[in-house]
Amino acid sequence: MTVQSFDLTHSDSGLLVRAATWVQDRFTDMQIARQNAVQLRELEALSDETLHDIGLNRSELTSIISHPNDVTRAR
Repeated sequence: MTVQSFDLTHSDSGLLVRAATWVQDRFTDMQIARQNAVQLRELEALSDETLHDIGLNRSELTSIISHPNDVTRAR
């Protein structure tokens, strides 16, 4: 799927521009959620031994997908 991007920086900040920006933001949110779901399914498909080898517990998978840059998790 291709995402069409529009440059709204040269437009006035009217209702139409704000609505278009809101729709673009929601579309981006949906794409991110879809990518996260794919990544979670891939991790869930791994065996417990493989997860252990890469330093993960099965209970951490959702958190890792939701917060990939969480430095408090670093081991």
